[in-house]
Amino acid sequence: MAYPTARMRDFIAELKRRKVIRVAIVYLAVGWVILQVASLIIPVFNIPAWTLRLMVLIVALGFPLALVLAWAYELTPTGLVRESELARADETAGTTDRRLSAETHAAVSRTVPMQALSASIAVLPFADMSQSRDQEFFSDGLSEELINLLAKVPGLHVAGRTSSFSFKGKDTIITDVGKALNVAHVLEGSVRKHGDHLRITAQLISVVDDFHLWSETYDRQLTDIFEVQDEIASAVVDVLKLKLLPGQLPSSSQRHTPGPDAYTQFLLGRHYLNRGTPDGFVHAVEAYGQAAKLEPEFAKAHAGLALAQYAAAGYSDDEATIVQGQRLAMDAAEQAVEHDPDLADAYAARGYLRGCYSWDWEGAQSDFIRALALNPTDETTYERYGRLLAALGKLPEAIAAARKPIESDPLSARAWYVLGRFQAAHGELEAARLTLNRALALAPEHAYAPLDLGLISLLENNPVGALAEFTRTPIEPFRLTGVVMAECDLGHAASSQQALDLLIAKHAQGYAYQIAEAYAWRGEPDNAFIWLDRACAQRDAGLQRLKYDPTLRSLHGDARYSALLRKVGLPI
Repeated sequence: MAYPTARMRDFIAELKRRKVIRVAIVYLAVGWVILQVASLIIPVFNIPAWTLRLMVLIVALGFPLALVLAWAYELTPTGLVRESELARADETAGTTDRRLSAETHAAVSRTVPMQALSASIAVLPFADMSQSRDQEFFSDGLSEELINLLAKVPGLHVAGRTSSFSFKGKDTIITDVGKALNVAHVLEGSVRKHGDHLRITAQLISVVDDFHLWSETYDRQLTDIFEVQDEIASAVVDVLKLKLLPGQLPSSSQRHTPGPDAYTQFLLGRHYLNRGTPDGFVHAVEAYGQAAKLEPEFAKAHAGLALAQYAAAGYSDDEATIVQGQRLAMDAAEQAVEHDPDLADAYAARGYLRGCYSWDWEGAQSDFIRALALNPTDETTYERYGRLLAALGKLPEAIAAARKPIESDPLSARAWYVLGRFQAAHGELEAARLTLNRALALAPEHAYAPLDLGLISLLENNPVGALAEFTRTPIEPFRLTGVVMAECDLGHAASSQQALDLLIAKHAQGYAYQIAEAYAWRGEPDNAFIWLDRACAQRDAGLQRLKYDPTLRSLHGDARYSALLRKVGLPI
């Protein structure tokens, strides 16, 4: 069996995008109906028989003409617009490789429905059309920069990055994107990068009728990338007829404008950081570090470096390496704020580290408030601010903060997971179960949602169900912690101890907090506090959960618990 070549597949995709196939089907259907009606009417009115043959000939001759017109022109709200063949060849990539999966769509349908605002948009990942297909990090970076830029436009609702990027690599139906993300418009396109030369295509599509409202091709040098971003944002504002006051249209030039080399390294760093893997964190440190070295005043590079260094340090098996990495991360965050006192990313990174590393809860809260004032649409900042509020014991406020990212990022499994964790800690067990199941529907491989579902089962006195949930997580130390607790509740003392011994033998470095959780649940407070002290020495991020972690509730009446809260600076 012969399979279509890549060239043939691209050609077929272009026929679909230009609606040539749709026009052909409609033309043949309408022509057939006209001829059928004519064959019935002509004999009745004694019209010469050659008339029918003439009509057949006209329909036949008109068919190729209709296809040529469909290829060469596109119907838009402003009339017929001629296709730019060269530009459209690049634009095709943005429309042929995304489709909303049935599972994801089902998960979205269970979220709270919201009518799409007319001034709303999703920026789909731009396709990498470079010859070697090795510039994905750059095309993704451009898409993310456009999301961030458009999110700052007053009155414009922009779908979050995680939700928009969930369509990457799928053949997308634009109407499904609109329904899933509650947006009325979609921006998509492609990037072809060769050396320092860029060809960027972008097109704005109406979700309701699939009309192309605007499209443009930019042939520029890499040094012009920020101007292109601003021009695309400006075009979107114009097409959507948003009324902005002077100065309200955000511009990339408002920040430090890095050179091509530093910017490329910055995009690589963000690409690796977004992978969320230990190896990715290491590569992110290298790339962000190179960007910051090339241009020390590049504050966004320092902010990214801070997050990457902290994440990478957490996966080290050497305590000295962990401590050094955390200290370097804090230094990078401070440099980010120093180089750009008006950069939201800088305050968000420092606020995160002040809570996780420095235990400077007041300073962390101040930084998050400042970051949200500078960029009130950043989903990640809201999520981390929610974690801080929970750490301070303000669970209702944390739940409210955790709901904010879902408004613009409804396909983010991480956002649903964080909300579910807070709900469970607040005693809203049924709501938490539904929320966590939403996270799993969006990301069946989610490593953490099963842990909290298992904890809910434990809180409901269902250790059998808890054990089944705990064993679903691929992360061994968390899985073992859950098994220790579930087997204990089942009365299987030997199995619980066996799992605990294995947990300590393999993961004492880096997972002291989880070992403390296991001991606390088993009713062994002395051992629990020993391991909590070790967690303090390791600056374990789990200590943020001290005040709201259900597994530690048995320790709350112990004087050592109050002393521990004072030690890490949390309110008693």
